[in-house]
Amino acid sequence: HESRCIRQIALTILKRLGSVRTKVADHLVGIEPHVQNIISMMNLHSEADVRIIGIWGMGGIGKSTIARAVFDQLQEEFEGGCFLDNVREVSTKSGLQPLSEKMISDTLKESKDNLYTSTSFLMNRLSYKRVMIVLDDVDNDEQIDYLAGKHEWFGAGSRIIITTRNRQLLSSHGVDHVYEVSPLGINEALMLFNKFAFKGGEPEGDFSELALQVVQCAWGLPLALKVMGSFLHKRTKAEWKSTLVRLKEIPLDDVIGKLKLSIDALSDLDKQILLDIACFFKEKRREPVTRKLLAFGFKPEIGVPVLIQRSLLSISDDDRLQMHDLVQETAWYMVRHGHPREKFSRLWVPDDICEVMSKKSGTGAIEGIILAYSEKQKMNLGSQALKGMENLRLLKIQNAYFRKGPSYLPNELQWLSWHYFPSTSLPQDFEGEKLVGLKLIHGQISQLWPEDKYLDKLKYLNLSYSKALISTPDFSQMPYLEKLNLSNCTNLVGVHRSLGDLTRLRYLNLSHCSKLKSISNNIHLESLEKLLLWDCTKLESFPQIIGLMPKLSELHLEGTAIKELPESIINLGGIVSINLRNCKDLECVTYSICGLRCLRTLNLSGCSKLEALPETLGQLETLEELLVDGTAISKLPSTVSEMENLKILSFSGCKKKKKDKAFWKNSFSFRLNVKLTSLPNVRRITRRLNTGRKKKTEVSGPSLSGLLALKKLDLSDSDLVEEIAGDIWQLSSLEELNLSRNNFTEFPSRIYGLQQFKVLKVDECKKLVALPDLPWSIVMIEANECLSLQSLGNLSPQHAFLKKVSFFNCLKLYQQSQKTGIGAADLLLQLLLQGHSTFYSQFSILIDGGKIPDWFGYQKMGRSISVQLPTDWQDNIAGVAFSFVFECLVPKSKLGVTFKLISPNHREYSFESAPASAASKMGEEGKYDHLWIAYISFHLFRLLFPEFTTEDWTKVCCCLSISLRQEPWTKARRCGIHLVNKKDLTTSLAAGSKELTVYDEGGDSKRNEEVKEDIVALLAGVNNLNWDVDSIEQDNTQLANLRKSLAYKIQKTLSFDC
Repeated sequence: HESRCIRQIALTILKRLGSVRTKVADHLVGIEPHVQNIISMMNLHSEADVRIIGIWGMGGIGKSTIARAVFDQLQEEFEGGCFLDNVREVSTKSGLQPLSEKMISDTLKESKDNLYTSTSFLMNRLSYKRVMIVLDDVDNDEQIDYLAGKHEWFGAGSRIIITTRNRQLLSSHGVDHVYEVSPLGINEALMLFNKFAFKGGEPEGDFSELALQVVQCAWGLPLALKVMGSFLHKRTKAEWKSTLVRLKEIPLDDVIGKLKLSIDALSDLDKQILLDIACFFKEKRREPVTRKLLAFGFKPEIGVPVLIQRSLLSISDDDRLQMHDLVQETAWYMVRHGHPREKFSRLWVPDDICEVMSKKSGTGAIEGIILAYSEKQKMNLGSQALKGMENLRLLKIQNAYFRKGPSYLPNELQWLSWHYFPSTSLPQDFEGEKLVGLKLIHGQISQLWPEDKYLDKLKYLNLSYSKALISTPDFSQMPYLEKLNLSNCTNLVGVHRSLGDLTRLRYLNLSHCSKLKSISNNIHLESLEKLLLWDCTKLESFPQIIGLMPKLSELHLEGTAIKELPESIINLGGIVSINLRNCKDLECVTYSICGLRCLRTLNLSGCSKLEALPETLGQLETLEELLVDGTAISKLPSTVSEMENLKILSFSGCKKKKKDKAFWKNSFSFRLNVKLTSLPNVRRITRRLNTGRKKKTEVSGPSLSGLLALKKLDLSDSDLVEEIAGDIWQLSSLEELNLSRNNFTEFPSRIYGLQQFKVLKVDECKKLVALPDLPWSIVMIEANECLSLQSLGNLSPQHAFLKKVSFFNCLKLYQQSQKTGIGAADLLLQLLLQGHSTFYSQFSILIDGGKIPDWFGYQKMGRSISVQLPTDWQDNIAGVAFSFVFECLVPKSKLGVTFKLISPNHREYSFESAPASAASKMGEEGKYDHLWIAYISFHLFRLLFPEFTTEDWTKVCCCLSISLRQEPWTKARRCGIHLVNKKDLTTSLAAGSKELTVYDEGGDSKRNEEVKEDIVALLAGVNNLNWDVDSIEQDNTQLANLRKSLAYKIQKTLSFDC
């Protein structure tokens, strides 16, 4: 177990040491001088201004590589950063909006779903952050105007880098500095060329002179050097000389001519792969592209590695096909000028495609068309638009609405993908005999053809979202089908019985077919790997499984009307997950399911008619998750104890049978009917039962005392009464305990011995009088609406990890504090401000009372209060405490608070908290005043306003206003606010330790004092901690080195017994 404190301290030290700039990777020959020159232009020491740096040079000279190296080296020195690749290409295909969304998402580290990317929003959010942004390969004014229009869009100290081939573009946009990338010198060029031609070795004999001549022809362009070096690798001397003759015939500045020389040397199939990727599939994922190339007979399993070896293609980290712009432009040039075949064999530019289709000027030379718009476009093209393109093998139409469907499709088509297909069927004259992939989604298709056709090459069929589809074709006419997707065909009633005989089918998706009643009486899908039938709400039976189906790993039947699984389920020998969640009609689980030796997850939650599990369930030795929430199960099988790998067992919300006795009356003491002491791997057990007026069911459960690895235990809503069983302390790995909405009064006294314990939830335990003595590891306590709670147990300054407490509507805490002389709110705030987690802390308490504590320095009548912030408050203020006195006019009134920041130029930024319910005694003994006191640390408060950075607070913020939300059911009387100063924390700790006792059985008081001093010392090292330590990998080398030097001191501080 790694102490959170160790990681916080280590990270703080690392932050203070500063970022160490890493050298550029060795394989980037000649890059380092360019990187250093640009960093010098950026003038990072000047943090008052925003600088835009342009990197200019011809294609292939290394602009993007240099910009990436600069970004990778410097991004950690900024508050946010984004590298926008291929701005020119992406904006042409998809518009500027996706680029803007990515820029904001990356720099602000927020999900794109939460962003609104107008220009004003950009100015508002980014103008407070010091960011580094690279716009790579910009080629027009609109791109710069939209993404980096003005310096003031970005916070002081920001640096923007723009790479382009157009110097005039930089000059017209007020770029502060332009860096021209010069070609590589002869020595660097030779070094780079040799890395690819001789794989890092040195040329021998005559090859040394030949290499020099090739390099001189490459004009110092890194891309040309890499491609030519890869092309000449392992070739004979004669081939080198022949290549040199051809190179010398090409002008020095004709880069495309040099690249074409390498492409021309490819085999015909490899060349076809390159041209298809350049025109259609650049930046697409490798697997689906490979499927298409295989359909065309291009042998990509051989060709793609060849292209990578020749430096003409690369694969990204997320398995996308990437190609340098100049290689792509060379391929485009070849297509347009008839290399290797006739001109315009591929069409990918929408204007070109529309012209050809509208004029019906297509020829037999055209092999592929992809017409894809970023937004929906209406097309007014005739039904004969594809006439004349008899050799068309690829057709993809996306976001283009045609007035009417095609009456002609070429019979050579091997891959047809048409979103919003306008016809009810494919043309009768289209044979489709060469089709490998057919995708007609969101269209009007009701049947493929009026009469079925034999499609013996078809492997992939996707008709999803075809709302007019009522029935399916005869699948015996598609014997080699591998993937079938009919999801969201909401009017589909049934599928052809031949579906069950598709022995090559690997994937079947019929999910959300809400009218589907049956799929097949019998299935023998021996190759099936995944079956999705969720939300087929009319599907009442699952077919019999004939023969073995060993490859099926996932079976999804959620939300179906299935009543039982067939005994032939045993034939799913490789099944890993079965999901029957919310199958409301499921009444039993067949015993044969217990023979599935690979099953790891069985989800039966929400199966409200399911009353029992098979007694032999324990035979599922590999089962890790068993979920039976919301079922009618009242007794677990005795063999559950045999599930040695079980990690999650959940049976919340089980319904009651009439003859059941009180749930825990005779069985709860952690010694129930079935013993689970042999389950060392159990991680979480949930036993949350229905609340409110519904009676609880009796769940005969296992003994938990032997679950030494149990981390999370949920016994909420379980009708627990009197005292919680004493052997809970034996759960030595327990981290979270939820006992909410029960009727017990006391905890076991030895719970403090759980050294890993972090979270305690006892909400709405209305009879609970006192919290237990808690271990020092406690992080969060939730005890809202504990109406009888009077004592906080052993809470003390030694609970250094405590960062969140909530005691909303604990009305008796105030009465008890009057007796002891120590205010409960004062005590809780003091505790939170004395732990090392001060900068993550928050608490909320609602009690009886009409007086705000005196230590609130700012108080006034009404519901809103403001405070002027000191200029140095970001350095000295730990957090904000606020308080309200109010009267509830109706029971269970909703409370909420609004935070508002007002800048010097009177701009306002606000945040509204989620409403909480406030209990009221109104109607019992008259109206009461309630006192609400809350605290939020500066770190958490900052997260409410992500547009501000740490450095921004003093510049942006001059006034903080907090108000109780205006609601008709609350009447505010008085409010107060207090800024908690950091320098008071350590003195509070010393003072607090005199008043508060620490439970330390047999402990040494002198040692405790030493430990407290160590904690104070360690706190000083984490005072400015303001990032998420959980995001740091534990195997970080620097962290490991720091751990060695800090380990002894920290262990002494944190490892003593409680």
